[in-house]
Amino acid sequence: MSRTTWVYLLKNKSDTQRSIESFYNLVNTQFGTRIKYLRSDNGTEFQLTDFYRKNGIIHQKRLV
Repeated sequence: MSRTTWVYLLKNKSDTQRSIESFYNLVNTQFGTRIKYLRSDNGTEFQLTDFYRKNGIIHQKRLV
């Protein structure tokens, strides 16, 4: 079993949703697998609840 971590550096918070959706499609197409977990800080730019639910992704938020 293995795990992979991907880090995306964004210039603007407004790029978050587009980047996550694009990355999700990349993983499905190129690797034939799904994203199980997405871990982030508790930033409001990661509040994509409908997207996570629709695609079966568990959003893990950093607890302060």
